[in-house]
Amino acid sequence: MWLRALLLLPAFLFSTQVLAAQVIRGNLLDDETGKPIGSGTVTLLTRDSIPQVRISTDTAGAFLLSAARPGSYRLGAERLGFITTISPPLTLSARDTLDVEFRLSTRAVVLEPLVVTSKRRRAGPLADFDERAKQRRFGTFVTRADIEQRQPFTTTDLLRTIPGVQLIPRALGGGHHVRMRDCAPVVYIDGVHVRLLGMTIDDLISVHSLEGIEVYRGAAEAPAEYTVHNPGCGVILLWSRID
Repeated sequence: MWLRALLLLPAFLFSTQVLAAQVIRGNLLDDETGKPIGSGTVTLLTRDSIPQVRISTDTAGAFLLSAARPGSYRLGAERLGFITTISPPLTLSARDTLDVEFRLSTRAVVLEPLVVTSKRRRAGPLADFDERAKQRRFGTFVTRADIEQRQPFTTTDLLRTIPGVQLIPRALGGGHHVRMRDCAPVVYIDGVHVRLLGMTIDDLISVHSLEGIEVYRGAAEAPAEYTVHNPGCGVILLWSRID
């Protein structure tokens, strides 16, 4: 049983990393002609110019880079015959997608090497959580503000005061199993369905990594996309922090 649970973890962790990514995509262009620069190299750098990710442009000069976390970054670009250029700092908020034009020149100075053509927050499950938490039409919500106010020791500590939720001590290893209506609720972490297989919620996500919680008593209350796994005993949605 434990082996099966451990085999599920890599896929779950990969899914949460994809959901949390920030994206910069664009085209590398010749400043004099405006033509694309293929086979150039574009590098994602920290604000202090430490390389993070490097990629080659295609024949259209296009590139796509993913930042593991929000923050301040620079882009560096180089191609044989052009002056290597590093951009001014760019701010990437959580789930942002930046579309940019990056220009290289054979001259010593390019006045505006990087132009952001669009910036948008990518829609995703966490954005949907924020909206539901504002409306609070159904279910019970625990937000980051609630977590910071209550200062719990574990994730399940946040569930103790929610009506209909029971915490059953685990026989071995400490911690608590969660029950609703005397049976196990369906659990999602960052939109990914998780089979606990003997583990507790605290084994999978610490309270320090938690952004918020949604608890629904059944399919009639829960968002439709989270009712496909027979939520007769209720649904618990857990969201991890993005910064």
